[in-house]
Amino acid sequence: MYASWPQADGAGSPITLTYSYSNLLDGSIATRAGVPLSIDTLKGAFEQAFADYAAFLPIHFVEVIDAGPLPETGQYDPYGLADIRIGQVANIDDANAYAYFPKNPETSGLAGDIVFNAQRFGLGWTAAFFYSVAQHELGHSLGMGHYVSSDPAAAANLALSAYTGPVYLLDDETIAAMQGVYGAGIGSVTPLTAVPEPATWASLLAGLMLVAWKRARRNP
Repeated sequence: MYASWPQADGAGSPITLTYSYSNLLDGSIATRAGVPLSIDTLKGAFEQAFADYAAFLPIHFVEVIDAGPLPETGQYDPYGLADIRIGQVANIDDANAYAYFPKNPETSGLAGDIVFNAQRFGLGWTAAFFYSVAQHELGHSLGMGHYVSSDPAAAANLALSAYTGPVYLLDDETIAAMQGVYGAGIGSVTPLTAVPEPATWASLLAGLMLVAWKRARRNP
């Protein structure tokens, strides 16, 4: 863990983090054919990603109306704005997306923000892949760095995911690292408008991953 959001009453105590969508929902996140992913798809993916972390951390994620500057326009004053602002830019040279660690969130508006590579090197986005990247970057927004899992099965699944779709389950090491900072608990996700239930999203994405796996088997 490289950083963490403040917990006034210490590890294990509930905290609330607000989030908002800056320009993420403007139609720029699209498939390779140029078809924009729907707002429900984008928001549903993020609500599921938030729920993945809220399942074992005492963090309550609450959506608010967005305000503030567009992504990659520099540092800004966070006062009155969402803790985690989610947006996109046309191109990022070497990543599908990136996120800022929650360092100095009282003075840094960028702390916790997530920025997606809209064009994604010309490869486009699918709902399943967008969700996997959202989940990954949200981990950084909460302070988690990169690491190599010591679980051979997890490592094998990660390697396989390059061909059969993203890995969705957070492994025990990730959970232990984050609970070591925030403590164990159960949080929640509160969007401004209704989105598909997390269980519905999980079923949908599992189905998409199965389809990708079957295609990979037919086309090695």
